[in-house]
Amino acid sequence: MIAIEDGTVDAKRYIGIIISYWWLIVLMPTLGAFIGYYVSRNQDPVFQAKGTILVEYRGGGLYLDPSDRSRSEQLASTYLRLITAAPFLEQVPMAGGSVSASSESNPPAITVSVRHSDPVIAATTAQTVAERFIDYAIERRLGEIARLQSAAAAQGIIDIQGIVGAQFAAVDTLSVLEPVTTPTQPVVPNTGRNIQIGVLVGVLLAGLLSLVLESVRDTIRFPDQLDRSFGVTNLGAVFKWDAKIVADGDLVAVSAEPSGYGETFRQIRANVEFATATHPGNTYIISSPGPS
Repeated sequence: MIAIEDGTVDAKRYIGIIISYWWLIVLMPTLGAFIGYYVSRNQDPVFQAKGTILVEYRGGGLYLDPSDRSRSEQLASTYLRLITAAPFLEQVPMAGGSVSASSESNPPAITVSVRHSDPVIAATTAQTVAERFIDYAIERRLGEIARLQSAAAAQGIIDIQGIVGAQFAAVDTLSVLEPVTTPTQPVVPNTGRNIQIGVLVGVLLAGLLSLVLESVRDTIRFPDQLDRSFGVTNLGAVFKWDAKIVADGDLVAVSAEPSGYGETFRQIRANVEFATATHPGNTYIISSPGPS
């Protein structure tokens, strides 16, 4: 069997698959981008306001020393858990939306984030949460001091000034870094990100569908597919030649004698003679790279 190919076998396999499904590779990412844009257009806008609470523990004076900084970071970690816990949030008037918080180490601080469909409500709630939490933390600390004093008195301990002083030093550690500003741009929808996700999903789906469609196709496009499909051996492959090299109606072996095209035909002839030396065949199939 002779297969006439218009390119190298290995490179043409992958290039041919891509070219065969170019419409799918173009269509799916485009469709994904459109879906991402459509989803963004139909999402309700959500605004996010942020308030920063500075955590500064000054146990040794007006300035922070390394031990004070370490203590400030520990307090920030503790306050981060408290500010998102139900006992505190239940005390804050909320008009819908969601509250989240994160901590920073340089400088030690807590960032309160409030998301709401109304930017003014988001900013007002973030400011309220920050201010209320400072009062809440001070009340908790004063309650701990009162419990320490009561426990010490019950045990007959009189000199607890050092312990109480350390607790008082932690009372004045929180302050709002700056007033919360009203957001002007929504964080949801993120049209650019949604379009990028749609394009990426489209590319992945296009690749998957290309492999699926290629696996179910029964067209023979590469010489090595002959053996897998029919159990026969390919005897040769010829590149598609340019019309400038060989005119229509001319014999390739004659017109393109100096080129490699004529040599490929002679190689195919030798392979046919070798393959039929002991068992001459009656039928030979020649396929072309295109129809007709």
